[in-house]
Amino acid sequence: MKINAASGLLFTLAFATAAPAHAQTAALPGEDPELVDRVIAVVGDSAILLTQLQEEMASQAAQGAVFPVDGDSLRAAAGEVLDELINLQLLLQDAARDSLLMTSPALDAATVADSVEARIASVRANFGTEEAFRAALDGQGITEERYRRQVEARFRQGLIQQVYLQRNLTQGRPVIVSDAEMREAFEEQRALLGQLPERLTLVQTRLLAEPSEAAWEVARAKADSLFALALEEDADFAQLAVDNSDDSSAPEGGDLGWFRRGRMVQEFSDAAFALQRGEISAPVRTQFGWHVIKVERIRPGEVNARHILITPETVASDLDRAGELADSLVAEIRAGADPREIAADFDDEQLRARFGFASEFSPSRQEVNQALPPGYTLALLDAGEGEVTDPFITNYPGVGELWVFVYVDRITPAGELTFEEARPQVRAFLEQQKRIERLFERLRDGAYIDIRF
Repeated sequence: MKINAASGLLFTLAFATAAPAHAQTAALPGEDPELVDRVIAVVGDSAILLTQLQEEMASQAAQGAVFPVDGDSLRAAAGEVLDELINLQLLLQDAARDSLLMTSPALDAATVADSVEARIASVRANFGTEEAFRAALDGQGITEERYRRQVEARFRQGLIQQVYLQRNLTQGRPVIVSDAEMREAFEEQRALLGQLPERLTLVQTRLLAEPSEAAWEVARAKADSLFALALEEDADFAQLAVDNSDDSSAPEGGDLGWFRRGRMVQEFSDAAFALQRGEISAPVRTQFGWHVIKVERIRPGEVNARHILITPETVASDLDRAGELADSLVAEIRAGADPREIAADFDDEQLRARFGFASEFSPSRQEVNQALPPGYTLALLDAGEGEVTDPFITNYPGVGELWVFVYVDRITPAGELTFEEARPQVRAFLEQQKRIERLFERLRDGAYIDIRF
């Protein structure tokens, strides 16, 4: 199994910060150079065009992928990229059928728009001047607005992929990776690794402001009143959700679509699967707030439901209380407590689910300075191995202020990565690759695919 530099379509948003790619590239070997475009694959009810393949190859090349120049080899490489585009379509089509996924907070339109603007600003900065950036767009025959739409579409697709894979890759039987497979993958890519930057292995704990029990009771009272209204004979549950729910599903009347047991948090899932068709639950408490649930339809192993979510309010004193907890936990670590156990018990699971940003991670120093939320750079500036930072306040998009402290488990100096150093990353990568292969085998088994390339 190869760690293929050209397989960058999945699991990365890097393409959204790349320089504008050519809208069209030269015709691929075996294609009529006079042909403007043609369908090269049909996936379900979607067509993939030759120009889409050319644009994807140009985008991957802009990110550093190297394609062969020999005609037959280039066409074979193009076939691999087409395979990736087919997998992407299968994933997007399956994701579109999951209404809960498509209303995930990670796909919030305002958050996406802010991120797209930030990425375009980064590209502008890489060109040095506004004139150079516009000249690059003009040279490729695309307007700035078209480029923005391309970036937004790709960025949103990338987010859908992330959320979809987070939901689906952990399902099913475990995968096994042998030592021989890891060594082979490492040796295949060793020449490409080059001089690695300094990296930090970090264990972070993030603490959101938790509502007080008094706030929970206020929210419960509101949920009780909505439950009573929902039970009235002429009640319109969907409209009650539109008018009152704090969930992102509110504009759709609280519609969660079809879901299986275990897809939701346990308290919600237990309540939903205990209801009959048309029944409404009394308020159910989860980590997100109080839910009033109505089951619309039932089929074997699944229910279709709506809900109204009432979240308890947080105030400034709640954030202060989170800061006091952070201080006490840092003191425990400095007294000898295991930072990983602290993170496992206290790092906010909503942030992990929403941003795909684990409690333990290994960024480069550059990523610390450029990719992490405000506060990390200064906190980690002078932190050495085995040290934990003082708690600091940062801000996550769409979440607001929270407290963070970070334990520096290891600092790996710049240099060539050894196999033993790379073993955990290689194992994790190969395990993920095998899960991905298994996932797409399942998607392909149930899909109509017609390749015309």
